[in-house]
Amino acid sequence: MNFPRNSRGGALVGVLALVGGLILGAAALSGLRFMGVDPVAKYLPNEKPVEEPPPVDNLSTPKELELRRMLTDVKKSKDMLDKERQDVATQNRMLAQERATLDQMKQQIDAAEKSLIEQSAVQNETEQKNMKRLAKMWGQAEPSEIKPIVKALDPTFTARVLFLMPEKLSMPILLALSAEGPEGTQYAADVIQKLRVLRAQAAQAQAQAAQAPATSPVAPGTPK
Repeated sequence: MNFPRNSRGGALVGVLALVGGLILGAAALSGLRFMGVDPVAKYLPNEKPVEEPPPVDNLSTPKELELRRMLTDVKKSKDMLDKERQDVATQNRMLAQERATLDQMKQQIDAAEKSLIEQSAVQNETEQKNMKRLAKMWGQAEPSEIKPIVKALDPTFTARVLFLMPEKLSMPILLALSAEGPEGTQYAADVIQKLRVLRAQAAQAQAQAAQAPATSPVAPGTPK
């Protein structure tokens, strides 16, 4: 379609005027904002920050508060009980270690005691053999020959040697000691007293050994 030339010129002028107005308005708006004035802000609604509502306490009633307190007390009691259990477990471990140490010491003491008993038994056996050998030598010697040796010995030792000798051999030695004045008489009396004790102990041991079969349990069906 062909427009008249005058109409085209008028339209172009209108467009240019509109563009120029927009440019002038934008420049004016930028100038106002640069100066700290926002002409558009007064036409916008005021926006306030949204505040979050405070948390609602669900346990607000007295019963619920009492329940919370009870739960706190229960937790404290449980913590204390757990600590006491740990302490008890620690004490039990320490007691177990001490018990193990005591058991080990007891085993060592028992082993040492057993060794001492065995050594004592061997020593007693050896001593008994030596005593018998000495008693045989005294029985073969004259009382006047061994009297000076016997007087220098302990009365207990002399009584042990004479106890192993027949009375017919030990009595002459005692008579020879008694003939050596008051000291010899006292020495012989001490030896005789210790001999009586040894013989009484030997008789008691023999009596207990003789009664041992009689006190043994009777087999079933055996007439008493």
